[in-house]
Amino acid sequence: MQLHQAVSAVEYLLSNGVQPENIQIVGDSAGGNLALALLSHMLHPLDNIPPITPTKAFAGMYIMSPWVRLSTDSDPSSDNNNTDVVTEAVLKECASVVLDSLPEYLSSYIEPSLAQEGWFRGAHTYIERFLITVGDKECMHDNVTEFAHRFQRENKETRFEIQPDGVHDDPFLDFIVSQPKLGVLTPVIVDWIHEGLNNLN
Repeated sequence: MQLHQAVSAVEYLLSNGVQPENIQIVGDSAGGNLALALLSHMLHPLDNIPPITPTKAFAGMYIMSPWVRLSTDSDPSSDNNNTDVVTEAVLKECASVVLDSLPEYLSSYIEPSLAQEGWFRGAHTYIERFLITVGDKECMHDNVTEFAHRFQRENKETRFEIQPDGVHDDPFLDFIVSQPKLGVLTPVIVDWIHEGLNNLN
């Protein structure tokens, strides 16, 4: 299970002397979903997976274009279906694989936007600061925006940024296709992560 692997990776760092305040957790798309599942496990430990018990809060968590709702009855930004690099049909096909035979008790871990009110309250006990980003031309734009605003209500030290004309995982394109000019979101991400590094002891 991916969550078990993520927990093992974090525990490996901690057991080898890396201080939690020197760790920033980052994930994009399905990786953003996994990062949120990791956070859910910190807040609501699952019985069959070892708990994460850091001595201090982790430095930060950044999730880019996170997959926050998988259900096929979700309402992605359908107007963006002709502009995004990940279409509504692709999202539904991938979701059907993930949700197949998913136990109901895991739904809040896999579909964070459907978690009960207050599910992420107290996240700053484990992670100091959060950054959530999405492009406004993504099929997942509406779902991510709704989730981010709810997350901000429960965790004040959360920054949410929308990239104008941005598609899914848009900042990656600055490097994959060697854009002559960086998108507006890329410097925001770099500065935010750098700020976390500057706070290292």
